[in-house]
Amino acid sequence: MSNRYKRLGAILTIVWIVAGGYYIYLQNSYQEQWRVVRNICALGSEKDCLDTTKMMEGPFAPEWATIAEYTLLGVLVIWLGLFAMAWVNRGKSD
Repeated sequence: MSNRYKRLGAILTIVWIVAGGYYIYLQNSYQEQWRVVRNICALGSEKDCLDTTKMMEGPFAPEWATIAEYTLLGVLVIWLGLFAMAWVNRGKSD
């Protein structure tokens, strides 16, 4: 794999992780409130769950494991794509 692909991979990985980090920040700024909502939905009635969810004005924030899975999956896709491009372009000069 050439240095060009390695640099591109490093840049794309950093961008993906920074964008993911910003997403984590936005989604988890209300994580404590969503924990309370999850408890109400798990232990309370369906009406209580719907009322509380409507107050929060949005879908459930994702769990940490989901965020980590998507971040790692994105990095894997980036590097697999770069390896595929390097494989197709092997032996060719710029």
